[in-house]
Amino acid sequence: LTQILLPPMARLGALLVACAAGASSLEEIFFLNSSKGASLLRSASHAAPFWQLSPYFLTELPGQCGPTTAIMILNALRAQGLEAAVSSTYSSHFGNYSEEYHYWDSKNLWSANKHCVEAATTPWEGSLEQVAALMTCHGAAAKPVEANSSSLTEFRSTIKKAFEDELSFVAINFNRQTLRQRGAGHHSPIGAYDEETDRVLVLDVARYKYPPWWAALSDVFAAMQSYVPGFFSTPRGYIEVGMPKSEGILAL
Repeated sequence: LTQILLPPMARLGALLVACAAGASSLEEIFFLNSSKGASLLRSASHAAPFWQLSPYFLTELPGQCGPTTAIMILNALRAQGLEAAVSSTYSSHFGNYSEEYHYWDSKNLWSANKHCVEAATTPWEGSLEQVAALMTCHGAAAKPVEANSSSLTEFRSTIKKAFEDELSFVAINFNRQTLRQRGAGHHSPIGAYDEETDRVLVLDVARYKYPPWWAALSDVFAAMQSYVPGFFSTPRGYIEVGMPKSEGILAL
């Protein structure tokens, strides 16, 4: 991943964006399915979210990284007690026999609680706030934070606090070009954090591009701060997502 082959103009563009974001000294990025990546997951200080999210790991359709991230996290919270809508995709009805499953998918994410979803996501821009709203409309407690209104120290503290609670997750919206990856703006959940190396494991929902990858927290934060005007370019940052409290007050 540190030596991604891009067309000459794409390489130049990625380099210019990376330098502009202060990422000229980008640390090594390595895949989870490498020996180094697997070893780091085994020893990571905060790995609980990986085991909660990985059973629901999805591959996005192009341009659907935000909704796909929301589906993964909602299903992980479903396993912890968050209610899910009936999935017409996975439920079956044959004559007198039927099986009904409550499971979040790319259909009921938009159709369940439709009024709330439409009000929060129309027109769709794929923004940090809209992805958070997709989860809030379905009962989760989702708090979006713009990176330019936060700090690396605050981001690190948020991750450590969230990952010490198995019911909390963190999703990020970042500029791939700052990390010298193919693409532009992208959403994905974080699966783990290692305090000793100060690295995060990103469960990249564009699995046709990259397996899950480890990156320095500082580089990921720089990628969240990066703003390049253009197609689907809204302020980036992170979303902390957890279960609502039983009395109806959001846990976050």
